[in-house]
Amino acid sequence: MTQQYESVEAIADDLAAAGIACGGLTRDASTTYSTDAGRCFIDGREIVLSTFASDSRQEENIARLAGPFESIGLEYGFPVGSKWMINCGDTNTKNICTDMKAQLGGRIVKPN
Repeated sequence: MTQQYESVEAIADDLAAAGIACGGLTRDASTTYSTDAGRCFIDGREIVLSTFASDSRQEENIARLAGPFESIGLEYGFPVGSKWMINCGDTNTKNICTDMKAQLGGRIVKPN
């Protein structure tokens, strides 16, 4: 079952409970698309966490990010659930994206 989250802190807490330490969480300003956003570090890599008011706003955000990444051939992954997503980075170097999906549910969106 896919989890639902009201805040990026709740996502970070579930990751930590699953043994994926999301250290140094800092809140970002909300964006045009997200209602809550923040950044943390997992294995020395910056990860972006976001929650959304609706699935349509989330899909608009994914389209905004995935298009440019795809056009330059960047391998990037986004574990995505019900009104939340994580920008987990390069899917070729580590299994961070799949590890997150295994713990939180949802699906992985990749531009390539």
